[in-house]
Amino acid sequence: AGLYLGDAGAHALLNSLRLEKQFVHFGHDISPKESPIMAGLRFACALKKKGGFVGSETIAAEAKDGPRGGVRLATVLMPTAPAVMWGHGGELVYKDGEMVGYLTSAGFSHTLGCPIGLAFLPFADKAIVPGVYEVEAATPNGRERFPASVSLKCAVDPEGTRMKARAGRAAAPAEDADRPAAR
Repeated sequence: AGLYLGDAGAHALLNSLRLEKQFVHFGHDISPKESPIMAGLRFACALKKKGGFVGSETIAAEAKDGPRGGVRLATVLMPTAPAVMWGHGGELVYKDGEMVGYLTSAGFSHTLGCPIGLAFLPFADKAIVPGVYEVEAATPNGRERFPASVSLKCAVDPEGTRMKARAGRAAAPAEDADRPAAR
């Protein structure tokens, strides 16, 4: 009595939330091969630190000139793709009909109501190279391509205002009105 219990597939839920915020998973989305600049982690590099650190000159040059390899981690949304086929990663990403990468992670965004993924995509002039993007995935009908939108920013709350809000200051969503208030 007074408790709210509901389905909460912990791994699926946390994976969905991290994809929405473009939080990378080491060993899955990134490895020692990718630089912090390629992975969108420039904010985590103390390039002005006195004395520097091993690799600081390389990272500083990449921050100035663009990521090596001409690719950058991006969020990929597939608003017309069926939800039941997502969650594994490895799906191919096409730009203007040419394969340019693959999803390093994929899942379903419950906030946006569509499949979401992360991929290293062509990058130039401080932006993802424009074009018509598609994601190819296995479906019950065979391999199909679905239109995709790509962005360097995370898909949900890109400014981080919700994440930075103090506990108790944010109003509960209307659909949770029947849920008891947190203590």
